[in-house]
Amino acid sequence: MFDSKRRLLLGIFALTAVFGVFVIENRAAVAKFDLRAPFWKGSASREALWLPVLSSDIEPHRKFRQPETPWGAGHRGVDYAVGDTETLVSPTASFVHFAGLVFGRPVIVLRHGDGLSSEVEPACLAKDISVGQSLQAGEPFGRVCFGEKDGHCEGVCLHWGVRTDTRGYLSPERFTGELSPSRLQPQGNV
Repeated sequence: MFDSKRRLLLGIFALTAVFGVFVIENRAAVAKFDLRAPFWKGSASREALWLPVLSSDIEPHRKFRQPETPWGAGHRGVDYAVGDTETLVSPTASFVHFAGLVFGRPVIVLRHGDGLSSEVEPACLAKDISVGQSLQAGEPFGRVCFGEKDGHCEGVCLHWGVRTDTRGYLSPERFTGELSPSRLQPQGNV
């Protein structure tokens, strides 16, 4: 009886030690990581940052909130309070991957490099832009267009989400440089 309890305690101690080393090593790696940069690159230069998807300078009124699980509640993008017909611009070099209705709402999906895509709703393509067309950073590609089913926000808003092929959704503000990384304060300073 005593040996089984002793083995159990030693096993718990060993797992705690291994987990502690793992956390400490990852904390050191995260401390050197710039969150404004794509997660697969070490740091972001000003030239590498994306432009906001709106041509005008509008602050987001609802921020990104990461869900705890892939199917959990959260807010997988940023919302901007805008009026109808606001011009949309490509945040970085991309091509138009999809333009159409999703659950009755007009959506445009832009594909960027490195397995990233931007989803914008409600959005309609400009007349001179078509699916498959390449866009340069800052090039207008569409406009905000509200329809019958615009239930994303309580008021009128534009939703911009950024998705990766492998890691799910990330905040668009991470790519525009508006998301500041968290910094730990030394103990005792609040």
